[in-house]
Amino acid sequence: MKKKISLILSIILYLVAIFILLYYFSVEFNELLRLSPTGRIVLLLSGCLFMYFGGLVLTKYIDKKYKNKVLKINIGIWFILYIILLSTLTLFDDYFYRGNFNILNWDNKIFKNYLSNSLNLVPFKTIISYVTKFVSGNIAPYIFIYNILGNVIALMPFAFFLPLLFKKQNNFKTFLLTMICIVTGIELLQFITMSGSCDIDDVILNVSGSLIMYEILHIKSINELLKNIFLLEKNKINYKD
Repeated sequence: MKKKISLILSIILYLVAIFILLYYFSVEFNELLRLSPTGRIVLLLSGCLFMYFGGLVLTKYIDKKYKNKVLKINIGIWFILYIILLSTLTLFDDYFYRGNFNILNWDNKIFKNYLSNSLNLVPFKTIISYVTKFVSGNIAPYIFIYNILGNVIALMPFAFFLPLLFKKQNNFKTFLLTMICIVTGIELLQFITMSGSCDIDDVILNVSGSLIMYEILHIKSINELLKNIFLLEKNKINYKD
């Protein structure tokens, strides 16, 4: 009886998660329902949270050999959702006036304007500019937070997902190389589509943020806490070699 109730509870939690995620996608791809990035992140996190608890309830009453599979599937779904969110925010988000690129309507003037205003290949030029303006009070704090701290935080989730889903990513050098490739790829896509800025400082901030989180998550006490939260078995999903 107890097992049956838990199964029903797990199904309910998963259904709530599905409902929230469906609403998230309707908001993400419907201009009439457009929410701020913060609102969409909250929706996404809420859906993932219900999914987590649904999986947690389910794993208590299923065979041990299936526990890690259920949790790993959950984590894989969260990773896909994060990639979708990251892609929309960096390339296609109308909230930031992105996604208007159309190769059939190519305009040299717009491209030249992009090169002069949105392309930076000088390391730390943009960072120093924002810090200077922030200290002197020439820009609002939220602008500094979004452009500097936002870029540091934006790709931190990779430090959580990659080592969990891909064993080779537990090697620091491999993770570093992977992050450089990912961030450089994002910046190149922004350059090609003229969505947002293509800035070497974004690469520095994004990669630095992911490395900071990587080191934090590999601190022994935090590492053990994560294993307890996600019920990770060392012989199944090893977060740290």
